[in-house]
Formats: sequence, structure tokens, C-alpha cells
Amino acid sequence: MASNSSINDFCRFCLKNMKVSGVLGHCTTLFDKNKKPLSISDRLKHLGLVITKRPGRSKRVCRGCVAILSKLEKSLPVFWSWMENEKDEESSAAGSAINSDKRNGERTPLKTPNALKSPGLLSVKGSFTVSTSDTSMTSRLHISTQTDSPGCSTRATQVSLGILGHCVGSKGIQTESSLMRKSVATSTADAPWGPGTSVPIGSVHLRPSKRPRLDEEDEGEVSILRPEPPESTYDPAQLVSAVAESSQLIDMSSTGYKDSKYIVFEKNLVELFETCPVCSRVSEVKTYRRGTFLSIHQKCHHCSYSKQWKSQPVVGSTPVGNIQLSAAIYFTGSSYFKVQKVFEAMHLQNISYTTFRNHANSYLQPAVIHTWQQYQEEELRILSQKRVKVGGDMRADSPGHSAKFGRYSLMNLENNSVIDIQLVQSSEVGGSPKMEIEGLRRSLRLLWSKGVTVDLIITDRHPQIQKFLQKKKITHYCDVWRLQNSISKRLAKVAKDKDCEVVKKWQRGISNHAFWCATSSSSGPERVAKWTSVVNHMQDIHVHDNPLFPQCQHPVRLSSDRNKWFQPGSKALFKVEKILTNKKVLTDVAQLSSQYQTSFLDAFHNVALRFTPRNVVFPPGERLCRLYLAAMHFNENSSRIQVGTTAGNWRNATHFPKKGGHTLEPVKTPPTQRYVHNLISDVFEEIVPHPQPYLKRIQEIQLSCHRPSTVLH
Repeated sequence: MASNSSINDFCRFCLKNMKVSGVLGHCTTLFDKNKKPLSISDRLKHLGLVITKRPGRSKRVCRGCVAILSKLEKSLPVFWSWMENEKDEESSAAGSAINSDKRNGERTPLKTPNALKSPGLLSVKGSFTVSTSDTSMTSRLHISTQTDSPGCSTRATQVSLGILGHCVGSKGIQTESSLMRKSVATSTADAPWGPGTSVPIGSVHLRPSKRPRLDEEDEGEVSILRPEPPESTYDPAQLVSAVAESSQLIDMSSTGYKDSKYIVFEKNLVELFETCPVCSRVSEVKTYRRGTFLSIHQKCHHCSYSKQWKSQPVVGSTPVGNIQLSAAIYFTGSSYFKVQKVFEAMHLQNISYTTFRNHANSYLQPAVIHTWQQYQEEELRILSQKRVKVGGDMRADSPGHSAKFGRYSLMNLENNSVIDIQLVQSSEVGGSPKMEIEGLRRSLRLLWSKGVTVDLIITDRHPQIQKFLQKKKITHYCDVWRLQNSISKRLAKVAKDKDCEVVKKWQRGISNHAFWCATSSSSGPERVAKWTSVVNHMQDIHVHDNPLFPQCQHPVRLSSDRNKWFQPGSKALFKVEKILTNKKVLTDVAQLSSQYQTSFLDAFHNVALRFTPRNVVFPPGERLCRLYLAAMHFNENSSRIQVGTTAGNWRNATHFPKKGGHTLEPVKTPPTQRYVHNLISDVFEEIVPHPQPYLKRIQEIQLSCHRPSTVLH
């Protein structure tokens, strides 16, 4: 018993702990005088059991014992009336029966209700059994079958001991039982679980009866039997081995991983097994837990009924629910430790982190790699039949030049789906600035090996990439947003200088001008001509010297605010013109993409951050699998449609960027996770039965980096 527990937290009779989460429940007091019509102690006194308040004994009783008391109050009057009717006949045969008992080694049952009601006999626990000193007799005659008794005697009963087992008690007999049986003739002073309980008698060899006869069980037998506390020799490992042996017979079609699951409270679940369905008496219940798995072993020591119930199927030696929980956490990109906090807040049983990692290494990562490779093979097979337009970009695991890993993503711009992800470590290429060009090389090498022809590629303004693609004679375009973002940052810095406040008024206009130049032009020189015309436009000059764009296309309008124009020869105009007409900028403007952009790649990077947060350290294999999961999630939800209203209009939502202002963005349908269900199906139907072929695929992933010692996610 725990040091912080009181004796009154336990039932006086069955020793059940009635305190759950610090609150007493489902119990009542024995000596409460306010109980109507009688208190529990008074009701027991009418049955012949006198209890008093004593130190070291509980003053409370559980509802299960109160229910048994109610059954006794209904059954005993009928039993006593039977005995009164048989009093005369049994009195005449009492002498011969006693002599016969002495010869045959049987004990004499009580004969009269007065004897049963005698306080001297029922002063301890109300068990209608009388023990005798004739316990050395080994040859006994079974009364109803006229055969050798199998170690205990039963009147008018032919119940097979092969079914009832070794704990069948009979009227007037006291034999060994693993139950805590209350007996009047047994001393209880030295009982290991407190006064008032009988000490188990030595074991008796049981002989099986001829055949089961449950329909003739003696319903009139009155005895209070309680399950004893778990024995010191009880080993839960025996139940584990039994579960492992039985799981060998379960095929994958019966795993039930698609079944609905519910949250069940332990107390409500154990209540279903506390009463024996055969004899309606209290049964012994043992529970064993393994992660989310719960096994309940019910055993009735009265009729030897036993049942083993499992909360979920078992595959091999692993519960299905444990694997499915690990799969749900892993495939959705969640964190084990965040889920663990939720489970702890609700007192839900959870698997350990070691179990989660073992499931990930043995089943989940092979499923991710197998599914991604299947998707990639099919996608590249389709793309090999035409010229493709792709976009590429890299993101590092940390900002700056101290990144250790970089992920290079290649996307099919025609349907906005990720077709390849390359994980590059900085130590492989001699520094983080070289990771992006190496990732592009690996992706293009994969496409070429599958027979895919690249029509054009859109990337950022990386000089090494431009030089590499020019050498490979691949058409290369730059993303417009990256150019205007770079120019906007430089203009914002100039706007903070003295006498340059007018620059701030033109920041948004110059950004919009970059997109207009890219989308309205058909060649690089035309884009450059339109781009440089903005220098004259800011001075209120709308006629230009370049024949490709001789004048502005907007109508001439008189402005009421003359202060918004740049003055010729001013400091602000000089700095802005230097930024806009820079040689590198003009080169990139000529390569701006007019049709496709890499905005969906940026959206994918945001999804990847949810699966691989920067503040968490992942080993290379773990990081690559999570990036594959991010790609599956993005590809499934990249083509969601806009939601419409009941009036037939499209729904839009207002967003407020950090830089100020507001924008309207379309409201799309909620994202789906069909890929998660497909992965879980692959785990149970393909990988768990035969994991070896899939584990070899993980070993084929060659990464020259060392595996970190810990994973904190």
C-alpha cells in the first residue's frame, strides 16, 4: 500500500482501491447511521456477521460488495425456509450421517437455520462452511456420482472439474483455493492480507470429473468469495508470451487498422469483467498494458470460467494500435513529444519514444521511400514522353553560410507537382554556397537517366547556376519575384537617406513595373527597354530613345502632386538609376520568365518547414523521408479549387502583410490526407508481413554524412 494512501481508501472485504485520481468513488461507509432503513453494518448483522470499528481495518466498502450483500439478503430467507422444511427428516438421519462422514472422511454440513444464524459460527465473514480436523483423508466418496471425489465434495451437483478447475468450493467443505475465502473455523490472525481472511490450505491434487454438467449447478450454495490480490509469483511476461504466440495466427486481413477507435475509461472497462457470466460472482481481473494495448484476463475461482480479452489485434508480437499511432504521428509530420503532452494531459496511455523510433526505422521509413519511388518512377515515365518545364530552388536547414544540409527541390511547373528532392550536405561539396548547384546537378542527372528532356528551367539569380545551365545549353529564366524583392530591399535602404524620401513613393510602382516588363514582353531586349524606361518615367518624361519601346503606353495625365517626380540631377535620382541600370540587374531582367514562376516552390518550402522544423535535428535518412512526406502532401493539395458562395460567387479572404496594406486571396477547399491512409495501408498490407525487401531500399540511399547520435522530435 502506498505511503500516501489511507486504510479507508480500500474496501474492507475485497481490498479494492477505491481512490481514482485522488478522489474516492463507488463506495459507501459501513457504519453510516443515516442510511435508510439500515446501515451496511446492521444489514450484515442480520445475516450473522458482526463487524466493529477496529484500528487497521477500513470503514468503507465498495459497491461490488454491497451488490453481493443485496443478493444474499434475497437468497438467504428462501434457503432458510428450505432448511426448516427439511429439519425433521434431517434430524432423524443426523446420527447416521455423522458416522458415515467419519468413515468416509467427509465433513458434516450444518443442518438447521438456527445453527446457520449462530453468532458463534458466523462471527467472522459469514461463510457457511465448517472446517473439521479430518483433512488427512485422501479417499472420499462423491455423494451424487458414487465415484471417488476429486478432492472436494459437492451435494446434488455434477459439474465437471475440468471446466471449473481447482478452485471449486462445495457446501461444508474447506479446500485450498486461490480466492480469499472467509471461513468461521479458520484462524485469521496470521493472514497475509489482514484479519478476517482464511489462510489457504495445502494444495490438493484434483481429478477431472466425467463430463460437464453446468445445467445442474447447485444454485443454493451460499458463500462469499472474493478475488485475492495478485500473487507475488504473478509474472506479466507470461501474458506477453501468450499474446505473441496467439498473434502468429492473425493474418493481415484481420488487423482491423481501418476500424473506428474510441476513448474508453479503465474503470468502465474493468467493470465488464468483474462479474462472472456463468455464476454471476466476483471474478479475478488482471490487466496487462503495452503502449496503447490492453489485455484483460478474467478468471472466476468459483466455476473456473476464464476469458482473455485484447483491446486490439496483434501482428507478430506488436499490437496494431501501437504501429498505427506511430504511423499517424510520422506520416502527418507531427512531433512525438507534442502528441505525448496531449496524451499526458488526458491520462491516455501512449507508446514510448523508443518504440516510436523502432517503428519508424522498421516500417514507416521503408513505406515512405517505397511510395515515393513508385510515384517518382511513374511521373518520370510520363514526363519522358515530352519536353518538360521545371523550376528549381534550394532551402537550407539554417540561414546564413553555416548551413549543414540543403534540400534542392525540382517542380514540374505545368501541374505544380514536386518531382524530385535532393538532400545535400555542405561537407560533401566544400561549403554551403556550393550546395545549390550540386542539388541541381543531381536532379538533372536523374531526369536525364530516365529519358526526360528539359525544355526550360526557372531558378533564382544564382551566378553558378546561370553559368552551369549556359554550359549545358539549357534555356534558363529567372523568377520575377526574386528580382523585384532584391531591388525593393535596396530601394528601401536608399529611401532612409537624407533628401531621398521621394524614393519611398515609388517602391511599389517599381515592383509592379518588373512584373509588367516580364509578362508583356516577348524577348530579352524588349524587357530591358521597358525596364530602363522607368528612369525617364519617374522624371515625368514619357518619350524614350530606345526604338523597342519609344514611349509609355499609358495616357498622358496631369498630376496634381508635383512633389512625387524626381528632379533631374538630384541625389535620389542618381542612387535609384544606379540600382535599376546595374549590369547584373539588366542581365537578369533579360532572363525574366514571362509565363511560369516559382511561387509554388516557395509554397512547398513552407510545407516542408512543417515536416522538418529548423529547430529540430534530424538524421539524414529521417530528414529525407520527412521531405518526401512534405512532397506527397503538397502534390495532393496543390490543385485545390476555390470555394464558392451560395450565391455563385467566389470566396476571398483579406490578408494583411507585415509590410502594410492588404491583399485579397482566394479561399480554397480544405486540404486532404489521402496519402496518409495509403501509407498506413502499405505498412500493414505489404511492409509488416515482409519488411526485408523494403529495408534494403533504405540501405541503398547513399549519404556520406554521419548519423547524429540523437533525434529530438
